[in-house]
Amino acid sequence: VAAIWAGLLGKPIFRELVTMQSRPDDPPGLRRLVRWALNRRGTIIAISPLLAERARQLGYRRVWCRPNPVDELRFTIARDLRDVLRRRYTPFRPDDIVLADLAKYSKMKNKELLLGMMALLPPRYKLVMVGPLEDADQPLTEDLAKLIRTLGIHDRVILHRGFVDHPEHYLQLADVFLFPSLSDGLGTPVLEAICCGIPVVANRIAGVTDWWIRDQVNGVLCEATARDFARGVERALEIPHATLDRAAQELISQ
Repeated sequence: VAAIWAGLLGKPIFRELVTMQSRPDDPPGLRRLVRWALNRRGTIIAISPLLAERARQLGYRRVWCRPNPVDELRFTIARDLRDVLRRRYTPFRPDDIVLADLAKYSKMKNKELLLGMMALLPPRYKLVMVGPLEDADQPLTEDLAKLIRTLGIHDRVILHRGFVDHPEHYLQLADVFLFPSLSDGLGTPVLEAICCGIPVVANRIAGVTDWWIRDQVNGVLCEATARDFARGVERALEIPHATLDRAAQELISQ
């Protein structure tokens, strides 16, 4: 309604598009009027090239592709704090290889894949899964806990349910960040991990992950299978710190 009034009054409108599931002219009942208002003086802000292209396909003329910003004072390279943070948040040791997953618990985030991946990796590999939980997703976390027990990896995986005050700490204690999402508008934690100098192993999502991740520079793009992710982790660990640091500075400069 606010957008329609802004259109009638000739005021500029900015409408952010953040997921493939939403449209700039939602809700459906007002779609024609909202589209008219947005096309009169509106700009669609899309957080990834994929979403920018979708907005153009829907007929919007003014589209600004602008990724979510990263707080570069928090998400920064801090390898000297790695072991301290590891002791604070996990039972894992300095010589373990710790993998991190930061995402809400939902089917679209594809967390089951990571548990299958862990079953393929040696015991030295550990996994920290962190994310908020909605009531509707409670059965999902119970299924994940059951799968962890079935695979016999209960001593190698931490499931943390809920928001955390310092997500940057979970990136800075890790050796690799994992992003197995089946679909995403941007995946802000991918950018945050790169800024922390942590390599990212991600599912290949055209116009999203392939826009940011450069193979063997700041991460590895994979197919959404446990075996391919396991291979991707091994390849990501081969990236020199100096290369990751340059990639972090390059992204921060943007």
